[in-house]
Amino acid sequence: MTQEKKTIALYPFHHKRHSVYNSTIDFLSKQYTLLYNPVQNKQSEWFVKLSRSPRARAFYHKMIRPLFSLRDARTILSKEEDAGGEYDLIFSANEIPPGEKPYVIEVENVISLSENDYYRLDKEKIRKEFSKERCKAIICWNDIAYQSLVKTIDCSSFIRKIYIIPFAIRSTPVQKNFSKKEVRLLFVSSINNPRDFEQKGGIIALEVYARLVKKYDNLRFIIRAHIPDWIQRKYEYLQGLIFQRKFLSQDAMNKLFIESDLLLEPIPGIQLLLECMNFAVPAVVFDFWMIPEMVIDGKNGYTVDCSSLLGSQKNMADYLRNHHLRYLQLYKKTFDEAIISEYALEIENLIVDPLLRKRMSKATKSLVNALGKYSLEKRNIHLLEVFNGALNST
Repeated sequence: MTQEKKTIALYPFHHKRHSVYNSTIDFLSKQYTLLYNPVQNKQSEWFVKLSRSPRARAFYHKMIRPLFSLRDARTILSKEEDAGGEYDLIFSANEIPPGEKPYVIEVENVISLSENDYYRLDKEKIRKEFSKERCKAIICWNDIAYQSLVKTIDCSSFIRKIYIIPFAIRSTPVQKNFSKKEVRLLFVSSINNPRDFEQKGGIIALEVYARLVKKYDNLRFIIRAHIPDWIQRKYEYLQGLIFQRKFLSQDAMNKLFIESDLLLEPIPGIQLLLECMNFAVPAVVFDFWMIPEMVIDGKNGYTVDCSSLLGSQKNMADYLRNHHLRYLQLYKKTFDEAIISEYALEIENLIVDPLLRKRMSKATKSLVNALGKYSLEKRNIHLLEVFNGALNST
């Protein structure tokens, strides 16, 4: 007799998940019946332009958000009370679901539980909610997410429920050309937020490249992003610089990754770093948040100290408290000379040493192989253990 599949509902209901969840959703849908019917909400062009304005962003974060957040607005306007069917378990992303249904929650960092606002963080409420029987498991995206949780909340009553299961990617065969003389650098904006060029450290990347291209004539820098017009006008004279402002198909993106030698992007997202692992692209990045866990300094790339700009993990409370405000620093038009110099030096080490690039390329690919930390097979095994355990205890 075939056992009926259990049903899991994704919460917030009808909210589209970040693309980094794609493999997770695909895997869970094969194991369980999944209630996931995201509504695509397109932002108007004027809102997109306004959100990119440094002044508008500063005004929102400093003046409006302390009083009223976007999550508050969504709660008021939301019509998401109904998941669209009966279910056995909730799989929530960064929000404690209302009601009494059992749930598994995935946490990006502790302040993601409060719209990334440290001052809205109700520590006692979170402690009580996570201590309840209905909270079956808490999955942290990475070690820094775990540290932010246990250093901020008293987790003693639910520490056994916490798991660290990093996102992963399926490893596919790739062939890299390590003998070519040209060195291709790459910058890719987020799929989910394609207009986040400055927030990913794009201006810093261009300043670094401007310095390097004066010394080396075998460089090419491909930037796949929406570029503000003033940035294009300022930097388009640089030799070997290619602004790819239009959307690229997945095949075209794969080709771009295969042909790239180094990622030059101060603050890449998790999905981009996983793509670089799969396509064996070493990275030079800032030591910000989870990045040092994915780019191990000296092994599969280099990390650059950005504490003077974005704070230090050594002071977790300060790091979290000013998390959203420090991002505004990345919209400046000029940056500290020491940061640009150190970044350029780390990239230069890899430009002049093709054997080092090859070694780091193989090291980064190994992270997504069957035994690697970011193996999709390993992640799926751990997820299955957590969700089966949660469903069996309900």
